[in-house]
Amino acid sequence: MRQTFGALVIEHAQRSEPEDHVSIICEIMAGLIGGSIAAPAGADRWFFKEHVTTWAQRFFVDLEDAQSATFYASVGALGRTFILSKLKAIRCQIRSGEAQCARSSLHA
Repeated sequence: MRQTFGALVIEHAQRSEPEDHVSIICEIMAGLIGGSIAAPAGADRWFFKEHVTTWAQRFFVDLEDAQSATFYASVGALGRTFILSKLKAIRCQIRSGEAQCARSSLHA
C-alpha cells in the first residue's frame, strides 16, 4: 500500500488504522472516482483490481452476514453493492468503451 500511495502521490497520514484498512481503501477509491485524488486515467480501475477485488468483496459479504450488528450488516450491503456496480462498470468499459457505458448508465 505504501508503494501505491507513492505512485498516486498520496501522503501517508499517521492513523490508528493500517494502510490496508477497508475505510482507507474506500476513501482512496472515492477520491479516484470523484477526482479529489489527481491520478492518471485508469488509476481507479488499477487500484480497484489491485487493492479492492483481492479481498474487499469477501469482507463486505462477511460484514453483511453479521448477526449481532444491524448497522454493520447495512454497511456490508452497501460495500458489496458498490463493488458489484464497479465490477459491472469495468466490464462494460472493457467490452464497449467508456462513452457507450456512460450513455447506457444514464438510461438505466
